[in-house]
Amino acid sequence: MADLKKLKKQIDVVAVIGARVELHQQGSHYMACCPFHGDKTPSLKLDDRQGEWLWKCFGCGEGGDVIEFVEKFDHCDTKTAIEKLEALVGNTEWKEEAEKVRKNFSELGSLTGKKKTVIPLEKWQAKVDALWKNDAGLKWLREVRGLDDETIKRLRFGYVQTHVYNIGEDNEEIRDKGWIAIPRVDGDKVVAVKLRSIVSKCFSQVNGMDSRALFNIETISPLDPVYLTEGEFDAAILEMLGYRAVSLTSASSTVATDDRIKLKTAERIYLAGDNDNPGLESMAKLARELCENTHILLWPDGAKDANDYFRDVCKRDMTAASKGIETLSKEAKRRAPEGFISLIEALRKQEDSDLANDPDRLYLPERLHYADNMSYTTRGGIMLLYSTYSGTGKSMLKTDILLQEAKRGQVVVDLSPEIRDTEYLALVTSQLIGPRIGGLKRTGKMDKKYFIQAADLLDQPTLKGTDFRYYVGHNVIGQTEDEIIQFLESTIRTLGATRFAIDTFHRLVFAEGKSQAQAEGTLAKRIEALGRTYGTIFIFICQSNAEAEGLDNLKKNEHGVLRGSRELRDVADTIYLLHRNRRPQKDGENPEDILDKEAGLFLKKTRYKGTSFPQTRMLLQEENSLFVEAKDGDPGPQSAPPPRQSSEEANFMSGSENVY
Repeated sequence: MADLKKLKKQIDVVAVIGARVELHQQGSHYMACCPFHGDKTPSLKLDDRQGEWLWKCFGCGEGGDVIEFVEKFDHCDTKTAIEKLEALVGNTEWKEEAEKVRKNFSELGSLTGKKKTVIPLEKWQAKVDALWKNDAGLKWLREVRGLDDETIKRLRFGYVQTHVYNIGEDNEEIRDKGWIAIPRVDGDKVVAVKLRSIVSKCFSQVNGMDSRALFNIETISPLDPVYLTEGEFDAAILEMLGYRAVSLTSASSTVATDDRIKLKTAERIYLAGDNDNPGLESMAKLARELCENTHILLWPDGAKDANDYFRDVCKRDMTAASKGIETLSKEAKRRAPEGFISLIEALRKQEDSDLANDPDRLYLPERLHYADNMSYTTRGGIMLLYSTYSGTGKSMLKTDILLQEAKRGQVVVDLSPEIRDTEYLALVTSQLIGPRIGGLKRTGKMDKKYFIQAADLLDQPTLKGTDFRYYVGHNVIGQTEDEIIQFLESTIRTLGATRFAIDTFHRLVFAEGKSQAQAEGTLAKRIEALGRTYGTIFIFICQSNAEAEGLDNLKKNEHGVLRGSRELRDVADTIYLLHRNRRPQKDGENPEDILDKEAGLFLKKTRYKGTSFPQTRMLLQEENSLFVEAKDGDPGPQSAPPPRQSSEEANFMSGSENVY
């Protein structure tokens, strides 16, 4: 059975109901024409009652929570309604759409023409006077929050003994135990009030007022910086220390347009939210929106917010706290915008660097040591492998690399639509068992015992001491670019892939009205972004123009040119060409069997060049489905002339083509 309380907190209730009826925001609540009776004027009210959104129609009397609304509106039973809501939890696309809906409601609400409740400052004074007559309220502000009397007075904190609004059944016992009244003032009036219990962490907004108004907005001055927090008492601490500070209602609050304009009049803005995920995300979003002269201040270890910093880190020492804020502010100014990092900060944090021995880079098998040191593909990068002819051995080399990486402790995923099922397992078994028994051809008869032996070899702890994790799939899920990206990302997130091979890349490309080159380019860029986001190294198996034309149609024994768009080349950190020369074909011989056993691996592009020369000779061991590096004494091709360079190869060897 679903945890209904948790489910209702996770769901964006406003968006769920707003997708079914037209909502209009009025202060902190929403109104709509009731869909359950012939309602001509809005009589259905939706509001947040102490953490739970509830709806009530004052016309027909119907009401309840979001589950009951979905039941009635969708004409379904409770189980189905719950399943519909559960399907929305964690759905990124839904959350993005929900945010759009919420923004639209705010705009519609602003057009309703209904005025929000305000309290003249002279009337608010009664709440202020009540605080100074109440020892419990003052003690809580002084001792628990650490505020001095001057700050308490200046920020106009008030007090009420009893909360008269809905605070939920769980909080009924504290209703009359005392509440600090926190005003948000605009000019000569209080435009919003938050009530905070002095005996628990419970708080609530007073309905019908401007729920998005910033606390202490009047402090902003063009001559001084302003600190934006996500808690009124955090702002109060900073004010007490001599800084100008305002506060959001919470991390999820949005800043109204008028308040943004006021914030931008300050000399500089420091975003000093809570050091938790909601707070950091909220501040990062605001930083993107407020742009110039806006900096994110990060609290040090041991402090979630300004209150914690003053009380726990600085032990309520105002001098130490003020000096600390100055230091943190300087660090914030030096901190680069999102997506960038300060060079000085990066240099100070950098550990010893050695790309050749970086545990996170892509490694080729140990027997291909020379090839491994041609180029280093680092975390989040892309290695691209193509060959002149079909049947050269790209998939064999790719599988060999993946097995090596999985043994090192990497989580490997291989999307292999072309070599699949038994054929794929035979390839793996040939590579693992063949060298141990003098050869095991993947195309010949293979006993079940060899598959079991291969499984036993892999079912061992990796070099990291972790379980061996290697996943292979043969079906491409999706028929559009968006579906392909969603499939790849879901796979990475579900399996935790650190290595992801795609054999072959062109099988994932759907033009959808674009040219093939455009489709390849946009897909490659989006996969590149996935790699950077998750730190996954991708391996693309690609084709050459020669391979696409077909082996039997080629008249020249030259290196193939990578087939695909310029963007496909651009996203790759490393590009290798695997080439085997052709020998004369004998009568009745399969064209794919006329390639020499010697292969050349040519480095066509690198971002991080290694210590080896950018080409090496290898020999194919067909009996093991493996390549090994050729030694100086090994025989070369038996009966074929030296390979002729294409114009691209000539450029490469002269150092002018894509090697940087």
